[in-house]
Amino acid sequence: MKSFRPGFFLTVIATFLISPSCNQENVDVCGEKLPQLDQKLENAIAALQPWLTNQPGRYLASATDMMAEVDKKSWREWGQNVLVDVQRYADYIDSDSSLIHLKYQLSAVSNDLVSFVGYADSGNANKMVIVLARIREKTKRSEEMICN
Repeated sequence: MKSFRPGFFLTVIATFLISPSCNQENVDVCGEKLPQLDQKLENAIAALQPWLTNQPGRYLASATDMMAEVDKKSWREWGQNVLVDVQRYADYIDSDSSLIHLKYQLSAVSNDLVSFVGYADSGNANKMVIVLARIREKTKRSEEMICN
């Protein structure tokens, strides 16, 4: 039986810590990622329009307002994927003390995305759109105040 070699073990750990594939990428959160997030949010708000209630010519409790289970699942997954992206953005800027306020904003956006996933689970498109609009406002404000 082979004995445990701590030198080899430490070398493997050091390789993973130093390896560029394991280190955070040099990502432009302000100039690249936030505008991409804004576009995703804008597209999602537009895509949710058919499910909104209280629009002219629509009835409050009509069956057509009900979101199908497959749509609920799709929106939950979309929200979870965007949440993962936002968490990555926060991780990218973790070491940049000049962007600490942006990290706080991204944390608030993450909380809103958790709410979005909950509303998606119940198929409440009205609340989903409200949350997405709130997230868009936070990200735009962050871009204006912190990124410029």
